Amino acid sequence: MHVSTRIDLKALLRGGVLRRFRPFFWMFVVLAGLVGVVFALSNREVLLIQLLPLPFTIEAPVYLILMSMLFLGVLLGGVGAWVSSFGERYKARNQSRRVKWLEAKLEEERGLRRDSLGDEGKRRARILGQNALKSDHPDSYSGRST
Repeated sequence: MHVSTRIDLKALLRGGVLRRFRPFFWMFVVLAGLVGVVFALSNREVLLIQLLPLPFTIEAPVYLILMSMLFLGVLLGGVGAWVSSFGERYKARNQSRRVKWLEAKLEEERGLRRDSLGDEGKRRARILGQNALKSDHPDSYSGRST
């Protein structure tokens, strides 16, 4: 039996819980686009932007400056969220690798148990006890808690 803890976002969007919210999402996107167009049409005045130590100036419409600042803020916020979750993604990758390795070791032990069922119980216990603590994996459990 295989149990997965991964969330399948594509399946969730295709036919899962989020499917019923899709029309609301598209209504929100259309409404936000209309608000952006109305904002751009009503704020066409030109602003002069100067950065004091630099010798040049920029002339641009108000809507272009404000929308580019909004875009830059969303972009920087996304990058910041991605960078801040690096540690958690690293831990999740390592735990996933460890779970796969432990599942492989469990299958190996089950195979040994199946092979030794016909033999005497003493020999079976000795084989299982020896192999259960042997490890080829560098991050294996050595009896200490992490």
